[in-house]
Amino acid sequence: SALRNVVINDADAQLTLRASSWQTIEPTSDAVTFAATCCRYTGFGVDAVRAKKSVDDDFESIIQDEKPAFAMLLGDQIYADSSGGLVDPLSPIERFYEKHVQAFGHSQGIGDWLAQLPTYMTPDDHEFIDGYPNGRPITKLPRRGRLIGLDQADKAARDAVKAFQLLQQPSRIGSSESYQFQHGPARFFMLDTRTERGEEWLAHSTLRHPSALLSANTIAELLKWLAHADATKYLNCLVTGSVIVPGLVPGCNPAYGGRSDGWQQYASERATVMAALSALGAKGGRFVLLSGDYHISAACTISNNSNETIGAALVVPPLYAPLMFLNASAHDIWMDEPLPLAGGGWKLTPQGMPQPGSGIAGITVARNPPYSANSYTVKVAAKLKVLEAGNTTGMPQHWSVTINL
Repeated sequence: SALRNVVINDADAQLTLRASSWQTIEPTSDAVTFAATCCRYTGFGVDAVRAKKSVDDDFESIIQDEKPAFAMLLGDQIYADSSGGLVDPLSPIERFYEKHVQAFGHSQGIGDWLAQLPTYMTPDDHEFIDGYPNGRPITKLPRRGRLIGLDQADKAARDAVKAFQLLQQPSRIGSSESYQFQHGPARFFMLDTRTERGEEWLAHSTLRHPSALLSANTIAELLKWLAHADATKYLNCLVTGSVIVPGLVPGCNPAYGGRSDGWQQYASERATVMAALSALGAKGGRFVLLSGDYHISAACTISNNSNETIGAALVVPPLYAPLMFLNASAHDIWMDEPLPLAGGGWKLTPQGMPQPGSGIAGITVARNPPYSANSYTVKVAAKLKVLEAGNTTGMPQHWSVTINL
């Protein structure tokens, strides 16, 4: 029979499944469209209605315009530290559990979205606290490990992330929260770049020793995934909460004093992943680096030392980010960052200027004819609301990019 929307009612909940939720994308299909966003600032009571309406409008728009098969939320699904420490509750239940209930519920959150569209997620720092685990302590107590209460808060945050964001995802890799999946012509590695980080220790007041971003096991699994035979048969999408490239211009964020919270701080691991991606490109494989975090939208192609385009980097917009001082500007994105590698480096070519605004990106990956070839077109489109600029007209700015790989 014809596919149709299905409404399931019981005493406690109503679940609406769109017709598209019943369809399965065949692994051999030549195109797939999905939605991607990150960073939903929950705000305060005074803007709760506005925040909810903004997200609902964006969701309905992306469903109608792009008809995505699934969605991705790329970190900061909650802001456990939404008041910046001013009135953040000390109770782990309030900070982590109830913030997830609010963010994923129907009355204030994205519950309607989650009931209608399969959604993949990966956490970032604000599921814990800004800059976790190397920002300020997760609660107003001495650093982790010194008091039992601090360890309990850390465990509560991790348990909430696992319960609300990760239990419904594909099987995770080892002890990490990373996982893999495939849709149509694209294979995806959802790389958790937050929960395996070690703490940095201060040797002096101005000196930090960066510890590992990822465990050795997770890096090994990623390298194995990139070396797999399928890597030259499908477009490889490496999805991360923290941005691999493009980086941020040093010193653009006074809050961090020139220090990056992203992959720039972890030069060795960044170089390892870049080298593996370059090796994949040399074999004819193509890749997309997909991330969020910056509260701005950006796109660039990635070329090797032979000036061959081997990949692209996409930074998707925030879902709701109305606070201007928290959002990167176009000039903060380091599009000409030197990226040396043994045997040659990467060159980034911007695909237009980075664009401010909140919204959801619709991304279509299509295999180019002849369909047996390892050649792809990636199209990105978003309607962006520049909330921090006092845009009260409700008219979004359109951002679109087409990249051939």
